[in-house]
Amino acid sequence: MNVHISQEQNAVVAVVSKFGAGIAKQISGLETKPSELNVRILKTSESAIVLAASTGHTHQLVKIYLTENKAGVTGFDRETGALIVARESGLTPHLLSYSLARKILIMEFIQGQSLAEMLTAGNCQALCFKLGRWLARFGKLTKAPVQPQSWHDYLIQCGTGPDSEVINQSRAFLQDFLIEDYALAKNDSAPGNWVVTPQGEFKGIDFEFAAHKPYGWDLLLTARSMVRLFPQFANELCEALCKGFCQSGAGRYDQFLALSKIFVAHTLSGPERNPTRLDTVLRAFNEASGRQLSLVVNAPYLDDCTERPDASLVQQFEHHLASVADQAWDDVDKETGGSAARSEEPASEPNTLHQAICTSCKGWCCSSGREKHAYIDRATIGRLRTQRPDLNKNDAVSYYLERLPDQSVTGSCLFHGKNGCGLPFETRSDRCRSFSCNSAKQLLQRSARHGFADALIIATENGQQMRATLLENGKITTATTTPSSPARRAPARAATLAEKGSSNG
Repeated sequence: MNVHISQEQNAVVAVVSKFGAGIAKQISGLETKPSELNVRILKTSESAIVLAASTGHTHQLVKIYLTENKAGVTGFDRETGALIVARESGLTPHLLSYSLARKILIMEFIQGQSLAEMLTAGNCQALCFKLGRWLARFGKLTKAPVQPQSWHDYLIQCGTGPDSEVINQSRAFLQDFLIEDYALAKNDSAPGNWVVTPQGEFKGIDFEFAAHKPYGWDLLLTARSMVRLFPQFANELCEALCKGFCQSGAGRYDQFLALSKIFVAHTLSGPERNPTRLDTVLRAFNEASGRQLSLVVNAPYLDDCTERPDASLVQQFEHHLASVADQAWDDVDKETGGSAARSEEPASEPNTLHQAICTSCKGWCCSSGREKHAYIDRATIGRLRTQRPDLNKNDAVSYYLERLPDQSVTGSCLFHGKNGCGLPFETRSDRCRSFSCNSAKQLLQRSARHGFADALIIATENGQQMRATLLENGKITTATTTPSSPARRAPARAATLAEKGSSNG
């Protein structure tokens, strides 16, 4: 048996060695020796290990759930149930076999590309429309009426939706919009958990969090995930998802659209959330400092506390790097006439205005980089190879692994450390080098329009001011409060920043 595996995963070798003959027989349909089974690890987590297994020309997916913890047992039960329900729908990989005793699933290996790898600012709306159609079709497999309940009451109880302030602002609508059906929900909106086939079909994978939820719950979770990735298209993404969802038979487009926008509201931070409060902050700052600033903008907020990332996340990232490095080297090996996939050279490093936004925010946009492997793809590796022709394929993988900080910001990209990104600007992904959030765009546009060089930037979370940054004479000064601090003392914090700015000036 050929197993491409790291030393830390010897337990997997033991499992596959023990059950290899049975797995091989299920895949090939014939008596097959374990030595003829080829295995490659695709993904590991605390609850399961996913393998690509093949015998000869037959390739299938094997998922081994780890029974040492409750999450593994529960995840197996949930995913097995979901795949059985969807077995004939064409919405998921076809379930070929499973073992209740051993907690092993064998399913069809889907050829295609992860939705997470496909998404760009240019295609996100079109892909969201198709994803909305998938969500509606999957929900309808088990859709069943229940005693009506208002979305208001459900969101208050569930604890994973908008904050209470947002819910109360839309109380009348949410109380009138009734939940009339429940359905099996995927309950996991990570874009990496869909595969798009070469024919453009969406296949859902990883159902270990599946649960019965109000019909439309998956729509809300997916809207939130997509808006986090592309906040500049928040309205358009909600509209595209709801059009796909409702055109597939869900109906009630206007209601689901309004519900989606309410649900994602707490993921957006911008002046539109509370414009008058910014004026109050600016006035307090000017009074305390004796300055006459005219430009104040809002920025997202990220708590920059750090922790050592789970070893499984690093292992997944290492597997991803190895995969895209293989692709990048194959591109060059097959290249004719310079057609290999290479990353373009986007804009240069952010200017001081842009840096001021990032300093205040502390990297809110980086949070999506955790599940998307820092957006490093074959083109990124291809660009590194061009920049560093001395590196071989293994060196390219090591280049990125060696630059991971010991501790990364909780829930954010693995490269996101206390002092920012651990990667040099020139070897980051195209998305990371070129992305500008709405706050940065607004600051740049207003500065260019009015000729302002100095600005006050307020980072907010759920409408609360958490961090203030002063850009003055090209110098950046920041005053930070912790999330546990009284969050509505923005004028006082502005005064603190004014004092710091004065003493530094």
